[in-house]
Amino acid sequence: MNRIFVITLSDYCKETGQIYERLKEEYDSCFQYTDRVLFIADKRPILTDDIVKTIGLRDNDRAERGLSGAVFKLNKAYSGFTAKRFWEWIDSVTDE
Repeated sequence: MNRIFVITLSDYCKETGQIYERLKEEYDSCFQYTDRVLFIADKRPILTDDIVKTIGLRDNDRAERGLSGAVFKLNKAYSGFTAKRFWEWIDSVTDE
């Protein structure tokens, strides 16, 4: 079963493109919802801390790089009104 996570980055983050590329290299599936909101799905038993390390949210130089944000693990229930492409991605990564 895929685990789905959302990464929210601060408005002043200078390297969202590089972060998205790192996520695509490391995890099974990625979806860039906006410049500052990214989703990943992966079958491995990863934790939010693993993602934090991958994108460098705990690096000593994160302040100079303008890097701040948060990582959340999503639960099994998804609902809301948003772009169709997001729901298509959710459908493609869920095992139901």
